[in-house]
Amino acid sequence: MDESKDMHAHDMMNHMEYTCPMHPEEVSDLPGQCSICGMALVPKSESKMNEAKYTCSMHPEVVQDQPGKCSKCGMTLVPIEGK
Repeated sequence: MDESKDMHAHDMMNHMEYTCPMHPEEVSDLPGQCSICGMALVPKSESKMNEAKYTCSMHPEVVQDQPGKCSKCGMTLVPIEGK
């Protein structure tokens, strides 16, 4: 195997970023806890796989990346199935 390819693969493995599933703006080079909510940070690629979307039962055009209230009627948003 090419030595330069081995070095590149090694460097990529050593530069993993971690983020909070609820606060994706929280990014760290080390595992730990979110400074906002205390949740465990997960590898950034894993966070994307688990990313959920939320919508309003009455207004399906309202979609958010996190739980909350509908901007039109104030109902609690529910997770979109299959996301």
